[in-house]
Amino acid sequence: MEPLHNAIFISYRRADLSQDQVNVIHEGLEKEFGHDSVFLDTSDIHSGAKWKEILNQAGTGAKVCLVMIGKSWLEKDKDGQFRIQHPDDWVRKEIEYAIEKKLDIIPTLVNGGILPDKAEVPVSIHPMFDSQTMTLDLNRWSIYKEKFFKDLKILLKRKNHPWYNIKKLAFLLLFPVAVLFIFLFTRPRSKTPGQDTTLTSKDSLALANACVAFNPTAEIKSLIFPIYSSDPQSAKDTRQLIEELFADQCRKAGLIAENQFATLDHSIEITKSKKLELARSCGADLYYSGVLIKGGDQSLSIKSDFNLTSDTLGAYVPNPEDLRLNLARFSMEDLIGDEINEKIEKLVQCIVGIFAYQKGHYALSVETLKSAIGSGIANDSLKKTAYRLIADSYYKMMVDDSCLYYQQQLTQLFPSPQATLKTAYLAHIYKRPEIAIPAYTQLIENSRYNKDLLLEKRGDQYIQIKEYSKAKEDYNKVQKTETNKSRVNDKIKQVDKNISVNQATLSTVNNLQATDQEKINAADKFLQIGQFVKANELLQTIDRSSVLFQKAEPLLQEAQLKINPATTIISETAVKANPRLKTEVEVQKKAVRKVN
Repeated sequence: MEPLHNAIFISYRRADLSQDQVNVIHEGLEKEFGHDSVFLDTSDIHSGAKWKEILNQAGTGAKVCLVMIGKSWLEKDKDGQFRIQHPDDWVRKEIEYAIEKKLDIIPTLVNGGILPDKAEVPVSIHPMFDSQTMTLDLNRWSIYKEKFFKDLKILLKRKNHPWYNIKKLAFLLLFPVAVLFIFLFTRPRSKTPGQDTTLTSKDSLALANACVAFNPTAEIKSLIFPIYSSDPQSAKDTRQLIEELFADQCRKAGLIAENQFATLDHSIEITKSKKLELARSCGADLYYSGVLIKGGDQSLSIKSDFNLTSDTLGAYVPNPEDLRLNLARFSMEDLIGDEINEKIEKLVQCIVGIFAYQKGHYALSVETLKSAIGSGIANDSLKKTAYRLIADSYYKMMVDDSCLYYQQQLTQLFPSPQATLKTAYLAHIYKRPEIAIPAYTQLIENSRYNKDLLLEKRGDQYIQIKEYSKAKEDYNKVQKTETNKSRVNDKIKQVDKNISVNQATLSTVNNLQATDQEKINAADKFLQIGQFVKANELLQTIDRSSVLFQKAEPLLQEAQLKINPATTIISETAVKANPRLKTEVEVQKKAVRKVN
């Protein structure tokens, strides 16, 4: 078999791409890079015995492996396991092959796909996480392809490659002349930071052809459109200030930044979609523009418009059907609205933090956004997005306490059923029943979510703190269906078993002869099965001067709070020592807050 000299080796899962989309990628790349420049399996070679031989020959000349990751890339098998974890999964084998051959592996997020966590894929393909991702929306191929091709050209270093034809060679010879001509006749004589390109009113999209290529080593590439103001000098000064702020913030974040200025004729009406298209054509990561306004304290403030060229962010949202978190895609407009009124310094700081999150630099995103919050963000949409991305960053980094803390802050500042549900889920998986139970209680009482599922989940949390009577109460309230009947009934049986064991143990306790430790143990079991009065009576017989009374007091306060919450005084020490007491205190705080 004749070896296939392919520079670009593409791995994909069939569930992620339709045949038409496969054809678009293959034909587009071959048109751009030359015939036989791409190996993309369009036939079912995996069904035959010679797949490895074909792949070996296909990859003989390969330099780059594009791993196309769509929404189904992490699909599960019938047993609920990720297919990528199977040693014989074809996609896994292709990536392992690319790693073995030392190809540059570029995860390419297609059609809203997201980069999986390292923990979700086998260690053998972890090297693919060492590269920055590219984004490709095949439903908007005409917009995305230019940046896609430009990035690939840099990777392939194809300037001197023999597959350039005469027309392309002529273009390369004439393009610098055209750029020099534009530079000499349109650049302002006074030096300004960045690179200016002038656009006439004839065609605003001409900017795409006049852009100076960004430095490929830059980690954040920004295209800054004009800042509009009634005072041209203020607009010019502000634009320069923004460039300096971007540079300074990126320097603090340890990012290599490059900014370009786009100087437009003021007669041009350029829409948000055109700005986005221009920025993508130029190879920018984001664009920024705005209208200069003055705050009440006369400090600079801008009515800003900015967007990422990969214009969606992945943020975790709870699924009411199963109360799990799903990663959903949001546009910047979804998150922060059409325009933002915010101090320039804060906005630039947030933009860098949002960009870092999008690129998977979660620790950097947290540091930058926390700094912005700490010094004050005025715009509610921007502040809400900052808290949301900080919580999600900690979730990705598996920093449980910090994730839950910022999610709680978000829920308190911007309350909504969705935020409360996310708090409940996080507290549930992090084993924090004192937070999960009040959140579930609030949702059961005030939301339209599936109450049967919420009751079951709250019952599970009551089991965690051994409050069996309340767990059983919740399980019994669940409306039984074919889907949940067996599962919930099993839980009720287990609770009944625990209650029976406690009752059998308590029947042998003689209150008069029992030691203080035995009384404490018995009181704990009374509380577990909802017999608060008996627990209170038993604990009251322990001498308060006894050493063991310190151990008994958290249980005594729990019993008294359950009997008469209005008059019971709770100590912080008791709350820390008794998970059930801590949970009950939080539930009652929520109830008081609701009344007020």
